Amino acid sequence: MVPRSPRNRSCSRAVWLAMAVGVFGVAWTVAAQAQPDAAQRRVALLATRAADAERTAELVRGLSDADPVVARTAARLLTGQGKGILKALPGALRHRDMLVRRIIVSGLGSAGPPAVDALARALDDGSPLVRQAAVLSLSSVRPRSKRTSALIKRAARDESALVAEAAILASRAFYDVIAEIPLPRDGWKLKLDPPNAGEAAEWFAPQFDDSDWQTVEIERPWQDFGHDYQGYGWYRRTIELPKRETPERVELAFGGVDENAWVWINGRRAGDHAIGPEGWDKPFRIDITDLVRWGEANQFTVRAMNTVGHGGIWRPVKISLLKTTD
Repeated sequence: MVPRSPRNRSCSRAVWLAMAVGVFGVAWTVAAQAQPDAAQRRVALLATRAADAERTAELVRGLSDADPVVARTAARLLTGQGKGILKALPGALRHRDMLVRRIIVSGLGSAGPPAVDALARALDDGSPLVRQAAVLSLSSVRPRSKRTSALIKRAARDESALVAEAAILASRAFYDVIAEIPLPRDGWKLKLDPPNAGEAAEWFAPQFDDSDWQTVEIERPWQDFGHDYQGYGWYRRTIELPKRETPERVELAFGGVDENAWVWINGRRAGDHAIGPEGWDKPFRIDITDLVRWGEANQFTVRAMNTVGHGGIWRPVKISLLKTTD
């Protein structure tokens, strides 16, 4: 046997390396063909022209794609499948990608009453963007029902102002305004709260003694009363409401609070408008149907907070009485 030289051994290694690279290259090519890249998978979904049932099944499978863009594409296409979108439930509502959940929830309104159960679950989603989408879809479900109205009313008390305000606006589609009661402009009590200690001290309680607070008017910023100040400030006033039957819905409508507001009626938290500095000139409404007492004195408390410029309740406030639309 002729011993191998170092050169022969080097050639042998080179041959084996080339063979290995070749085998690996073939395997990689086969795998790539079997698993097209995300862009190709997305294009394949967009190009699908199968019958509705087959297309829906393929789109549902697309929701589980590892690439979020592909999964979102599948979700968007499912929103055009009418009631077919229901086949994606409940897995889509548990999808790891928030945008997939939001897209699916946004399309559920087109599925009509069969989608209401899923939309009710979506109101408990951890993302306010998904909960907001659920509110908007509930408002588009036809025919309307007492349950959809109740779910939207529940959402009006969501901890997120984004969700609560969407619910307030959506719920107005169910009602007509039958009367409005402007709140008095004068006679309000104001106290600034630099350490933000008022809530812990229950400055919203009906029995709280505000006799040493400054008497001011609303519809004017607190700077008009000598307070060049950014931070928290509290307003309180007791208002006698006329005796009448309880309307189907009662809202407290604010023309503007600079910048944020938290509202209590008779010591109970009614809601808030806390969307940051951009909220300074945005009108908003809070459902107070279950909080006001007709024919009695009612205690109104508003905590305002601003971070720049003027602050306080600088536009009118009124109570709106509503009834169900015919």
